[in-house]
This record gives sequence, structure tokens and C-alpha cells, in this order.
Amino acid sequence: MKEKPNLMLKIIFVFVLLLAIALPVVNAQNWERAPQATQNHAFSYQGSLTDAGNPANGSYDFEFKLYNSLAGGAQVGSTVLGADIVVSNGIFSTTLNFDNVFDGTALFLQIAVRDGASSGAYTTLSPRQSLTPAPYASGFVPGASVTGSGNVFAVTSTSGSSNKAISGSATNGAGNPVGVYGESADTNGRGVEGRATAASGSTVGVYAISENSTGYGVFAVGGLHGVKGQTTAVNGFGVWGTSGSGAGSYGVVGQSNSASGAGVWGVNSSTGGFAYGLRGEITGVSGTGIGVFGKGPFYGIRGEASLAGVGVQGVSDTGLGVYGSGNQGVLGSGSQQQGVMGYTTATITTTGGTGGEGPNAGVVGKATASSGLAHGVYGTVTTNNFSAYGVHGEAPGTGVYGVSTEGATGVVGRGQIGVSGIGGGLGVFGQSSVENGGGLHGVSYANTGIGNGVYGRTESPSGNGGYFFNDSASGGTALYAVTDANSGDIIVAANNASTPDVEFRVNSSGNVYADAAFNGGGADYAEMMPAVANLEASDVLVIGPDGRLTQSSEPFQNTVIGVYSTQPGFIAGSGDDQKDLSGHIPLAVMGVVPVKISAENGSIMPGDMLVASNIPGHAMFAGDNPPQGTVIGKALQGFEKGEGVIMMMVMLQ
Repeated sequence: MKEKPNLMLKIIFVFVLLLAIALPVVNAQNWERAPQATQNHAFSYQGSLTDAGNPANGSYDFEFKLYNSLAGGAQVGSTVLGADIVVSNGIFSTTLNFDNVFDGTALFLQIAVRDGASSGAYTTLSPRQSLTPAPYASGFVPGASVTGSGNVFAVTSTSGSSNKAISGSATNGAGNPVGVYGESADTNGRGVEGRATAASGSTVGVYAISENSTGYGVFAVGGLHGVKGQTTAVNGFGVWGTSGSGAGSYGVVGQSNSASGAGVWGVNSSTGGFAYGLRGEITGVSGTGIGVFGKGPFYGIRGEASLAGVGVQGVSDTGLGVYGSGNQGVLGSGSQQQGVMGYTTATITTTGGTGGEGPNAGVVGKATASSGLAHGVYGTVTTNNFSAYGVHGEAPGTGVYGVSTEGATGVVGRGQIGVSGIGGGLGVFGQSSVENGGGLHGVSYANTGIGNGVYGRTESPSGNGGYFFNDSASGGTALYAVTDANSGDIIVAANNASTPDVEFRVNSSGNVYADAAFNGGGADYAEMMPAVANLEASDVLVIGPDGRLTQSSEPFQNTVIGVYSTQPGFIAGSGDDQKDLSGHIPLAVMGVVPVKISAENGSIMPGDMLVASNIPGHAMFAGDNPPQGTVIGKALQGFEKGEGVIMMMVMLQ
């Protein structure tokens, strides 16, 4: 058995970084680059091992780890194991590969060893060995600079769909850190130039991404043009911007601080054809994208046509042709035809001929004709799609607002769904200030099937299909249901919309039917009974000479009937005719109830029978064989002395 190696490691150290330094002569016009050998991240390591002070010989197992400190610190990368490495006259060699962990940070190699024939623990050698780079590789540590003439530095990536030939990254810090910086002092030079030479596909000369929600993929400042784009292709684009799917994303944003300037200015000098000065297009089939978006204190977008043209035209295959947001979302003025005209051929359910959204009113229409069937806003759906909308309004305030000053109806809707409203607050809001009027009135005239005067629906996991709120300070009813049909139901609650399964209903006679149990919040069954005044909850009660309830007043009183209920789970005798119940109290005749107790007949144990005591309104221990008709219940708690209150199961016998 060999001793554990007392390893003194003399380092004969060869460290080959995987960065190949290539300075080939290249053609500056066509950017051709000499091919480079593909490298991995392995390097050669050679050391000297002594065992008990003598040069070691034989096979040894080695364990190699990298740390970011000479002592302590954290391990960097994975552990590399070398099994049965041959040591000859104290010298050994091996190849180590810690993968891509070398970024210029100082690293230290920790070595542990054991006999090759052993499966025991490794002996860690001290101190750790500092890794030093090869001379050329030192030119690429942080802060290094490479200088030369012609094409000084060339790097090529030959594989992988997301690999980067050159990658620059600047972390957050003071000032304006730059990931990649290019500068040219030539009058026709470029600070950074990117060229895509592929003959097909979506190639990009320079591609920029900002992952900051308020950042810029490309930001340019210039004395004349911040960004200038030019194309010679038939269907090309001088400047092309693409926006992600996040909220508030824009493909191209322009800003001007001039009083007469333009954030984005488009000019078309063509003398014929259907030309565009500025054109925006949304090609997605979903979402809420905007082809052209304008925002201003007066006009977001203004268009003017002097011939029989259109000031602003919007075309959408799936969304909104023209979308306006503001005090007046879309304002149109026409001397011959329509001020605003909307037309849609889409078949999806959320499109509209004219749509408006604003903090005040999405769409405002006004008709000044003194006769005839005039409409402030008029919408027509000619398709058989029952989910289409004649008029659709959406706004933080009111989507569609109708006012009638002659006792008529502010908004009238006809169809399978007469009026449909969607809102973050109220989908449909109705208000009435006349007596017996209705804020919201719905009528179904269907003679067959299931007709709904008012239909409410929610898709929120915590929402309500219908919500009724009584804000009156002096009475009122949140929900009042009436039926004129003697054979109909007042309330029906069902499960499963496609094939309704009625779970609960109240018929026109007031009978209640339910498929499951009634779960009350109280603990006893009570009956409303007439009683004398000044009784208290938990009093033991007896039937008085006049038939009214009164306090018990003597031991073993056989007229005992129950206990004054404090929290009944069910109350009988109240009825549904709103009769006067003054002078009545809830008498607990079944269930668990607090009861006043006295220890005058001895201490009480759970399960003992209780009867009336000598103290008015109090119960006591019944003892053995109490007289028939005197027991009011069984104690659920013990009681030692004096007077108090315990829980009791009402059980007359």
C-alpha cells in the first residue's frame, strides 16, 4: 500500500487558450477572410509529483477544479477527473477542458490526488496554482487594444443558428456604456458597417435588439438625418421597423421638438399611380397593431384631399381601418357626403364599420334634420353573423351613450342581441330619473325557446354575470324579482350553460326547491314565538300562563320549552308575507345553543342532562331520573361552581 501522496507539485505549465490569433492579409474591398482552424476549450497541463519526498511512479487519479481565488472563493466551471494518469519519475501530463469559462478573470487551479488503485478520498494539494495566459492571448484580456493597418481583425462564425462572430456587451453603470463602438474620421467613412451578401432569405446588414422595455434597438443622432434609409429595390424599404408583440411597441418612432416639424415625414414625388407619402401596414392576423399611429395635442393624424378623394383612408382585413383616440376619437367633416364613413367586410365578431375610443366619447354623432328618420349614429349589419355589431363603442368612460329628452329610449337595439356592452367598469349602463322607470330595460318576445330580457355573462374567474347593488341610504332592494305567471318560477339557478341542470328554484307560490343541503351559518333550529319583554339570549324559557314565552323560575319546571337562540342557522315562523314580528323571539328547539347555567345542584360534566333551576332563566344538573318533561338538553361542556354559560344540545324530554 502506497502512502497518501505528499504531493509537491512543481508546475511545468502549458496553457493554450482557445482563441486563435489570426492576422491574415485580406482584400479590403471584398472582405474575404482566410479560413481558421476550429478550436475547442482544452489545454495541456504538465506537472511534477513527489510521493513521500521521492519522485512518484505509477498510476494516480487526479481531480482538477478552478476557483476565482487563491484560497476560499467559489468554484468556476465543472470538476475535471483524470483516472489512472501515468506518472513517470515524478512527471505527468494531461489535457484539461473546463469549457468556456475563460473571460479574463484571474483563475486558480486546485489539484487533488489519490493512488490509482484506490477508491478512497482524494488528498487536496496546497497551494492552488495560478493560471497564466499564453503571450498572444494576453492581448485579449479586458482593456486590451489591437492596432494595425488594413483589416486589423477578422472573426468568422461558421455554424449554429444563433452563434455570434463578434458579441459586445456593456452592463449597467455610470455614464453611457457601449456594447460595440465604431468610429471613423474619414469624410465618407462608416463608424459601423454591416453588409448582408446572401442572395435570398431575410438577411440583415446591421441588426439591433433592445430588451429594455423603454430602450431603443437603434438610436442615431445627426445634424441632418438621425437615421437615413435608402433602397433601390422595386418593393424595398428605405427604413423598415419591426415591433414585438408587447403592449406599446412600435416598429418606427419619430419625434420632433420643432413647432413646425414632423416626427415622421413622408414624401412621394411620383406624378402618377396610387402613391403614398406615408403608408403603414399591419400583416398580423391577430392582436391590436396599428398601421400608422399619430398623437398630438390637437390632431393625431390629419389628412386633407382637395379632389374627390379621401383625407385619411384606413384599410384592414381583420381589425380597424381607422382608429382614433382622444376627446374626439375620429372627427370628420364632409360638405357633399359623409363626415366619417366606415366600412368593413370582415367576418370576425369584433370588427365594425366605424369604431371610436376616447376618455369622453368614442363616437359622437349629431343629426340636425327637423323631420324624417334622422340618426345621430346609425349602424347596420347585413350579414347573418349573429355576433356582429351594428354599433360598437368602447371607451374608459362610456362606449355608447344615448340620451332621450322626450321620454323615449336613449339607446335602442334590435336583433338576437339588442344591446351588447363590454367595459372595464360597466358593460351596459342605464339610468332613469322618472317614477317606475327602468335604468336598464330588456324584453324578450320569443314565443319558443329560452328568451332573455337581459343577458349577462362573465369569463372572469372571480367575476359575476350579473351584479346588483343597492346604494340607497334608506331602504331599497338590490334585486327584486316578480313573475306574472302563476305557474312560472320567480328564481331559477342552474349549472352547465349548454345543457342546464337546475339546482335551485323558487316557484310562483314561494316554494323553494334545491338539489343539495342548506348550509346555514348558525348552530341551531329556531322558531319565531311570541314572548314577554326583557328576555335575554341564552335564557331557559318556559310557556307562560298567557301562552307567551317567559323565563324559567323554579327547579324541574315541566313547562320548559327551549332556550333563547343567539345565532340560529334556520328560523321558522317568519314567513314570506313580511308580517309584523315585533314581540317575537327566536326559540332554539333543536341543535347547539349557549345556555345560562348554575351549579346549585352540583357540578356538571359533559353529557349530563339539564333542567330548569331555582335561578330564573338558568339550567342546572338534572341528577338521576328527572321527572318526565323537565329535561331541556345535554351539557356539551363541564361546569364546576357558581353561574355562567356553557354550550348545550337542545333535547326536550
